[in-house]
Amino acid sequence: MYSLNPLFYINIPDNPEVIVYSEIKSNRLLYALNFVFHRIAQKKYVLTNDIVSFQQSDKVKINYSENVMQGCINIFPLSLIKSKGIDKMYSPNFSVQKEDFYFEDIFSKVFYFLSRYEEVQGNFLPDKHQRFEMNVINHKEIYSSPIVDIAVRQFFQYIQRYYIAFQIPYFYKVIYTFDLDNILAFKGKPIWRSAGAILKHLSKKEWSLLKKRVNVLFNNAQDPLEEVYNFIKILSQKHPVLFFVLCRSNTAYDRAASIDDEDTKRILNHLKDFAHIGLHPSYYSFNNEELIMKEKSVLEKVIQQKIVASRQHYLRMDIRTTPKLLVNQGFEYDFTMGFASAAGWRAGTSYPFYYYDFDTESATSLLFVPFVFMDGAYFNYQQISIDKALNQIQSIEKQVRDTGGYFIPLFHEMTLSSLFFSKMAEEWRRYLQGI
Repeated sequence: MYSLNPLFYINIPDNPEVIVYSEIKSNRLLYALNFVFHRIAQKKYVLTNDIVSFQQSDKVKINYSENVMQGCINIFPLSLIKSKGIDKMYSPNFSVQKEDFYFEDIFSKVFYFLSRYEEVQGNFLPDKHQRFEMNVINHKEIYSSPIVDIAVRQFFQYIQRYYIAFQIPYFYKVIYTFDLDNILAFKGKPIWRSAGAILKHLSKKEWSLLKKRVNVLFNNAQDPLEEVYNFIKILSQKHPVLFFVLCRSNTAYDRAASIDDEDTKRILNHLKDFAHIGLHPSYYSFNNEELIMKEKSVLEKVIQQKIVASRQHYLRMDIRTTPKLLVNQGFEYDFTMGFASAAGWRAGTSYPFYYYDFDTESATSLLFVPFVFMDGAYFNYQQISIDKALNQIQSIEKQVRDTGGYFIPLFHEMTLSSLFFSKMAEEWRRYLQGI
């Protein structure tokens, strides 16, 4: 069984390098500090309210209080870190215009974006799939760059002006992720669906597809998606691969091959030999724990492995409810944090971060792993050429390289099939081979 832990493990030295003084000891502050210093800086820190030990320390000293201290970094704490619950009227402004203080409350800024405060507030118009989505929010520019990563790197540079020895390790990692909405193109479908597809081919005079489908159904040819998986297996020698498997096939939005079909089982057990397998919880599961539990159990039975990772189908996630259902069902990683309609940084970062539960005011065990773009954003939503899409993606990739973090694209198995998307599939494959 492949473990995801090595992909996201942080090596934190035993010896603290940073000491933070604060009269605030909230879980919100700890959440922000853990991300800034553990996840990105990979340094151990100490949080104290003992002013004497703080002043006598020889570590990198950060004073997070309303009073200026000499010989340290001073950050003025704004209200967000101190408060509890959700203020529906809260409007983010992290600027601090006070002499001798850093120009913004970096910890409040980190907390706001990572906790998805804006989504929990609910003061936005969801799209038709009830999503917090780039094509319906007003301030798209905020999410068009890794705003948190940029701010944290800028903060580190500020620290280095006073503490030259404070050095940050550079981190950059690529992970390929694929949502298997079909699993198989022709096989594993009920007879009525196969018959309907054949009639569609006839009506549209799709003779090549008709011939291919018939040959596959009569076991005279390999299913087209098997060749795609062979291609991805080669990719896995370069970067880790994760597949998210849809296990439902009986709704207008869920049309995967039957998970009980022998060909489906054969494919999934082949994929687990070279990749991590996660669940793609179905369209209606985002607020239905029973569905998530059932689908997880079915997939675990087929591949004989514990499922610990997920990505919601259609990226349908209600930040107020869905993560809790995933935690309840034993998921440790979720890869839904991104947009369907455009590339972007839904939480302002390319680094993983833990889901923050506002009901308990504490971080949970569920690690959100953001992705930066989905293939369908370009040909389904924006409807731009593959050449233009690839130019945009190269710019996105550079932004992640500049700030560090995980570069995680989202592809679908059908997108890479030359039978269905000839030129586009060829270009996508060439791109994936090059990163």
